[in-house]
Amino acid sequence: MRATGKLNVASIQKITTVEELKSAMAHVFQDAQVSLAGHRKLVMILKNLFGKSIELEKGDYFNLYFTKLVNKILPLKKGEKSGDRIAKFCSAFVASLSMDEIKRKQENEDEEVEEDDNEEETYSGVFSKYLVHHLLRGIESKDKWVRYRVVQLLAYLVHYIGEIDRDSFEALYTSLMKRLNDREAIVRIQAIVAVSKFQEFDLDGYDYTYAKVSNQHVKDVITETLQYDESAEVRRAALLNVIKENNNDTVLERARDNNGINRRLVYSRIVKEVGSIGNLNFEEREFLLKWGLNDRDPSVQQAATKMLTTTWFDAVNEDLLSLVSLLKVTESTVAGLALETFFEVKPAILDTLKFDENYWKELTIDKAFLLRSFYDHCNKNNLYDLIEPNFPESIDLANILEKYFQLRLKVFINDNPIHKKYEKYDEILKSRTDELNYSSNQLIKANLDVENIKKSIQSNRDDVLYYEKAMDMIRKRLKKLSKNDESTVGLVADDIDKEILDEMLEVSVDDLKVKLVELKDSILHLNNEHSKLADLSMKIEIKQKKLIETYESARTQIDEINDGFERDLDYESEIKDLEFILHQLLLVAKEFDFSDEMGRRKMLQIIRNSLTEHELTKDLIGVALNVLRKLSINEKDFIAMSTEIITDIRDSYEEENETFHSAIEGFGDEDEEEDDEDDDDGETETSSKKRRVDPKFPPDNIVVTCLIITSDTLQLIEEPLETHLALGSIYSGLVNYAISAKEKYSLHLLGLKCLGLYSLIDKSIATDAISTFYNEIRYADEETRIIGIKAVADILSTFGTSILTGNVLFMYARLFYKSLTSFKMPNLQCVVAEGLCKLFLADIFNARTPTDESTETQEALDEYESEKQLFEALVLSYFHPLTSSNAELRQILAFCIPVYSFSHPQHQFRLASISGDCIYRMFNTQVNDFSNLQGKLNPTQIVQQLIYWCDPNNLVNLSESSIKKQTSHLWQSVYFLQVLEQETPKNIKRIIINNLSKFYIKGEVESKVLLGLLNAVKATRELISRKVEIEQDPEFNFDKPTFKNFENFEKLIELEYERSKTREEAELSNVRSRSNSILGGLDDVEDLPLKEDVKDDEEKEDNGDEQDLDQSEIMAANTSINAPPQEDEDIEDNGDVEEDEAEAEEVDNESNKKDVSMTEEEKQKQSEVNSNLDEIDKFLDDEDNVEYDISMDE
Repeated sequence: MRATGKLNVASIQKITTVEELKSAMAHVFQDAQVSLAGHRKLVMILKNLFGKSIELEKGDYFNLYFTKLVNKILPLKKGEKSGDRIAKFCSAFVASLSMDEIKRKQENEDEEVEEDDNEEETYSGVFSKYLVHHLLRGIESKDKWVRYRVVQLLAYLVHYIGEIDRDSFEALYTSLMKRLNDREAIVRIQAIVAVSKFQEFDLDGYDYTYAKVSNQHVKDVITETLQYDESAEVRRAALLNVIKENNNDTVLERARDNNGINRRLVYSRIVKEVGSIGNLNFEEREFLLKWGLNDRDPSVQQAATKMLTTTWFDAVNEDLLSLVSLLKVTESTVAGLALETFFEVKPAILDTLKFDENYWKELTIDKAFLLRSFYDHCNKNNLYDLIEPNFPESIDLANILEKYFQLRLKVFINDNPIHKKYEKYDEILKSRTDELNYSSNQLIKANLDVENIKKSIQSNRDDVLYYEKAMDMIRKRLKKLSKNDESTVGLVADDIDKEILDEMLEVSVDDLKVKLVELKDSILHLNNEHSKLADLSMKIEIKQKKLIETYESARTQIDEINDGFERDLDYESEIKDLEFILHQLLLVAKEFDFSDEMGRRKMLQIIRNSLTEHELTKDLIGVALNVLRKLSINEKDFIAMSTEIITDIRDSYEEENETFHSAIEGFGDEDEEEDDEDDDDGETETSSKKRRVDPKFPPDNIVVTCLIITSDTLQLIEEPLETHLALGSIYSGLVNYAISAKEKYSLHLLGLKCLGLYSLIDKSIATDAISTFYNEIRYADEETRIIGIKAVADILSTFGTSILTGNVLFMYARLFYKSLTSFKMPNLQCVVAEGLCKLFLADIFNARTPTDESTETQEALDEYESEKQLFEALVLSYFHPLTSSNAELRQILAFCIPVYSFSHPQHQFRLASISGDCIYRMFNTQVNDFSNLQGKLNPTQIVQQLIYWCDPNNLVNLSESSIKKQTSHLWQSVYFLQVLEQETPKNIKRIIINNLSKFYIKGEVESKVLLGLLNAVKATRELISRKVEIEQDPEFNFDKPTFKNFENFEKLIELEYERSKTREEAELSNVRSRSNSILGGLDDVEDLPLKEDVKDDEEKEDNGDEQDLDQSEIMAANTSINAPPQEDEDIEDNGDVEEDEAEAEEVDNESNKKDVSMTEEEKQKQSEVNSNLDEIDKFLDDEDNVEYDISMDE
């Protein structure tokens, strides 16, 4: 039978020889690779061939030739359709054999028939085992495509191979597990698909040689791949194939995958497989909404929105209130965004929402939240037709708000014993917490003091040893001199002795004796200081032990208080719900229309009364003050009412303790009038002074409420403090009292916060406050430091560095640096990084090289170095391994550094100036070896990232011609060349050289600058050659491609230098020709210039060339360039300015020469022309001074 014949059952029955069987099988495989459409028929034909081979007792030959045919697709690359079709055909064939066996087992129950089935099953089992063993032989092939096809076939076959012996299964299991670590992602994808099929098997309860064979091991391996595999496609395969049941955390975690497709799959497909919204707990729902609705990829946002508005909405039978209930609005941080998104996608549902009178009377937390979200959306989108029928008049809204305030107060009154119990609990807990935090801060300060004392003691010891050695040498010297021995033999033992000897030789014998006495006194003084320091250290160590005991005791007491307190959950829930409803109503009132004066007055009365008498929480106080600000006529009116509220709160205590006549008087120092009144009443001067020293203050809870209102008020005003005297009284009293009460932790923090806000509206307060914050940051915990850093950054942003008196900027820079490198305080690092980025972006911190005038002062140099180190620390923090777990810090820097760099050319210069230092510090083992820390740095990625940040093409608001003139990449390349010449690892040098081609350096840059870079490149090449050929340093012995890349970079710079030189010569020629044409129109008669003038001009040009050459040589020297030669504006306009100046100077010289032989008429004519030229020059100068925000090119 020939292969060209048509195969059918009848023709298969006629097969009698091996050759005919072989031809038929080849014919089947040939047809199978053409299309998938005929696979079902071809499978039936191949099954008949398989049966015929068994009938002819040629089953082994069938297995052999089948695997030979399969071998033909193994070398085929991914995407070859013929290979994919054959793989699917083999899978279909094995699956069909497996299904047939299962059907026969179900249909036949006769024992004899069952034995026949077992016999046939043996043939199928032999075939499956033979095929699996054959494929496993190529699973570790060196050819990645063979490994890919083998694992692909096994992934298709695993589910259908039927029963195989345990050894074969273990071999298959082990081999597929190894392929999960294959270096090729395409192989790992197929491996994860194959391994995921094991989830359907029952692997437990058997003894395996390979001990890790279990269902839990399979789940763990897939989960690990899903979380940590570097390939997005592999993670996607694991995500789609992992069993979702009882695996929600791992699966939904992919909503934060760095691949957008994987994130989108979570919302579009995985969430549906997990089940309805009821199968997800609150944390999982919150996680999905938070990351989906805020995703940077619009397609992911759309998928998350569809999940919310379609999948979840349908799951609650399109009941919006039920959906809001599942969001748990009292705990959620994303529920507001979710409802806003819902209303935007489904605007038709707005017409179906009705808020009638009964709705307003029976508000729940879900109803109140829906109400507020509805109002915000309609108000934002000007849907006033929906607001009017659903919301009451302003006076009715005020009455509703008052009702809920009274209801909250009624709960306090009715449950008075419970309320008192909670107040007592909060008071005791606050007291112990303050004690805990105060002892913690004192312990931090004590530790620093002990460390400083130990340093001083060690310094004293060193000084004493030095003085004793000096005394010994002086005695020996005097003894020798007494014997007329001038030699110094036996006096010098080390470098220190030599230094002392040099000083002794310069003085006389009498001076040596005087010096000996002085040294004795100094040693005695140092020993006394040492004893004092030792005693002080001992006292502080004793204090440390007491503080530790206090700290541990307070922490134990807090745990006991929390464990021993019996909570009333019903009471807590009722209060929490009422406060949430009030919060939502106040948010509505904040944006409500109070054009009705009666409604405005009613609401104003309710707000003031609630702030004064209802003991509102911090959140309610904040939003209530926002409503009060809206109801106020102006800022002055708002401050007057806020101050009066604070006064009334203070008076509520004074009514019980009639000591003071006015709350405002109690906030500050008593004035002279009060003293006079006291004197008139017969009080002594001593008692008056005592009252001023120890003023009475209300209880801490009242002071805390006053400070909260003060801080919220200060955040809502903009006018300076001098226009609001009442606020000044609060500052001098309450705020200063809170700041000094360091033992009351929460009160102290509120005082610092208010001090920072006061500093923003009064410069004199800011001047004093910034030193207070400096001291607080040095000796405090993380929370206090965060408040201090925020305040210092805001003060500097508002008033600039001029507010710092004296040479103290480096002290604050050092403080910022230490805080930024406090890796044990991640939240503090985030605040410092954000504050520094703002200061650098606003150019308050310049990190700019001092000007020629300022270089004479050490202060300017210290400021420059401090700011430069700060900026360098910011960049290093982005790459530092210890910040890898601080995602918030990484996100802040990933946003701020590019914004800073791309905002201005000078910013790119600053970043370029520290690039070399950053690379050196990160990878030089002698300076700071980051590789020893946890986390792995990718040098290639870091170098490319720095190059990208300094790329002029990323600058905003610059034309193409201006971009080509930028030299940020030029300077960065110079600093990178410095790193090449320094002691950096060989792989870092190679990476830098291989990335030199990424620098954007064009011929529009000045030729002298390019010449300096070219000389620097040549100097580096010569250094490398010397290191390789003469010194035979292996650190500079690179491979040929690396040397080739360096040569290509040198050729590129040579080419751009020639282009720049040619361009400048052409521009100079154009300027001269234009000048001659202007002079030619002045007069027909023209005197030639004097020879001396021509000679002077030539000398000036020669000197200029020599000066340019000197600058180029300086740039090339050791490839050491400290800073760009000029600002970016100068670089851009330098050519035009020099041309205009040269032109004007040449015109003036020629004009002066011609005046010698001109008549009066000619002189008048010349004067008119010169006047016109001056007007043109003035116009051009004015144009040069204009800063264009848009490109002027066509």
